[in-house]
Amino acid sequence: MRNLTTEEKDQLLAEVTWGTLCCTQPDGTPYATEMTYLYQRTEVLCLSKSNGLTGQCIEHSPRVCFKVCEASRLSRQFRAVSLFGSAQFRTPACVDEMVNYWVALEARLRSPDKYLIPKKRCFEQKKLYPVLQISVDRWSGVTDWDVK
Repeated sequence: MRNLTTEEKDQLLAEVTWGTLCCTQPDGTPYATEMTYLYQRTEVLCLSKSNGLTGQCIEHSPRVCFKVCEASRLSRQFRAVSLFGSAQFRTPACVDEMVNYWVALEARLRSPDKYLIPKKRCFEQKKLYPVLQISVDRWSGVTDWDVK
């Protein structure tokens, strides 16, 4: 096992589309939820409900870990990265900004119109969904892959 290089970390975060947000509930209980994400080197953006348990956790303690990993079935080959930082829910300034997040996520998932219904709500009802923004201040990552 060895540490990932910065380039390998960026590659993993570009290739894998599913991560786990790890945070703490108000009573101190650990909480984790899986979600798709957009990665932009110093931040991770997720479209998650701000009024659910995730929102309560972020309000209680904004310090989070976002974990992304990939492994073979028996974990004989793996690579994983943990991004540490502070999270907050931010409401986009306008409908176009909100729709751009949905479109970027669809492109990342290679699934056009996957989010057609929420995009339609944005346009028709001017509904803006809060975006979970994680400002990354440090990371760690490991792999058992050979150095390329």
